[in-house]
Amino acid sequence: MSLTKSAWKFHSGDDTRWASPNFADSSWQTLSATDFGKGKYTRSSAPESWTGFGWFRLWVKKESPDLTNSWGLKLNHDAASETYLDGKKIMSFGRLGNSKQTMQAVREPNVAIPLAITDTLPHLIAIRFSNFQAFYPNFIGFDAQIQDLHQMNRRLTADQRFMDQLLMSVAAACTLVLLHLLLFAFYPKQRIHLCYVFYVSMIALGLYARYETIVTTDPAMQVFYTKVFLCFVSMNLAFGALLLYSAGYSTLPRKKIIAVFAISIPVTFLAVWNWYDLWYDKILSNLHNLYLLLFILVFYTDAFLAVLREMRKGRKTLWLIAAGVIFHFVSGILIGANVFNWFTLPEVMVAFAWGNLVVPALFTIYLALEVAGTNRFLAKQLIETRDLAAANLAQEQEKQRLILAHTTELEETVLKRTAQVREQADRLQEMDAAKSRFLSISRMNSKPRFP
Repeated sequence: MSLTKSAWKFHSGDDTRWASPNFADSSWQTLSATDFGKGKYTRSSAPESWTGFGWFRLWVKKESPDLTNSWGLKLNHDAASETYLDGKKIMSFGRLGNSKQTMQAVREPNVAIPLAITDTLPHLIAIRFSNFQAFYPNFIGFDAQIQDLHQMNRRLTADQRFMDQLLMSVAAACTLVLLHLLLFAFYPKQRIHLCYVFYVSMIALGLYARYETIVTTDPAMQVFYTKVFLCFVSMNLAFGALLLYSAGYSTLPRKKIIAVFAISIPVTFLAVWNWYDLWYDKILSNLHNLYLLLFILVFYTDAFLAVLREMRKGRKTLWLIAAGVIFHFVSGILIGANVFNWFTLPEVMVAFAWGNLVVPALFTIYLALEVAGTNRFLAKQLIETRDLAAANLAQEQEKQRLILAHTTELEETVLKRTAQVREQADRLQEMDAAKSRFLSISRMNSKPRFP
């Protein structure tokens, strides 16, 4: 049950006697709500005498003795406070002070203040409160809720576990970043891995920033992470376009990439500079959403067409990227922006945490299929090279065998011819010898004989 719009009494200044239920506060100002602020976008007007320090008092009682005796009070503020029940201090948040320098503001989104109310008599809740910093000018005061303590603790514990589980999406994104950073380190020619690292790193940063805007206990850090988240909203689209162009072009189109970042960086700077107005002004928020829509229609459509051209050339696995882009576009409008108010905040947070990882996951599958295809191609080439080497070896062996056989045949021919020559030489020598004998006998016979 909300106590924010209950009949709280307020008085500026500081006096510890004001915590006592015996103190008369009839002259104090009665507030319409405690979630007051100043300037634009205020939820309710600040008390007339508000100077930065004051006391709030509210009488409460159980309607029935059958109700629980243990109650929980939840305060949501970006300030410092002390809570009293019937004059006794039961909880303090931050450090109270009379200036920005002396006070320390905190927020405790998951803490329930226990209240022991055992009867049906009126009990006084008094809050000593200071806020000189106004991290969110439209929220200087506080929201208050009261509920059964056990039910409140279960709800707050479930909320905390829910938010902690969302960190798993950040861990998943960081794992993908590390994987592709290593791939780029070992394969520097594959620039798509580096583009992927930039894109998913931005997603991890945005997821973590959104988580911290809800769970952090430091209001200054909540403002810081709000600015980081707004930076993510614009730059995430720029790095997504860079990734798609890297997938759709063998050589990055420099002019298009320059145009992407020449538009995104100034818009991001303006969004961070005017974060407060952008966060609360519906007109500015709608204009920013219109810019994001036009950015997607121009650059994502152009990159998407480049991806389709590559698919026609034979890179069929790029359909995963195309499907991821379509999913990211549709889910961003229907769930992320929640333009039709179909989803609750937890559902939007779950969709934001895991939906933003759909494109990186599909891209990882695409790259895995590309690597697998490359490995299959290399394996096929290796088999073909091995078969070719075996065939070449067989041809070389056959060549050597033929050379050896021819050499042997030549040697045998030479030996035969040598034997024939020798035989002919021997015959010639015999014929010469016979001729010589014949001539010698002929000369002897031709000499004259005398009686």
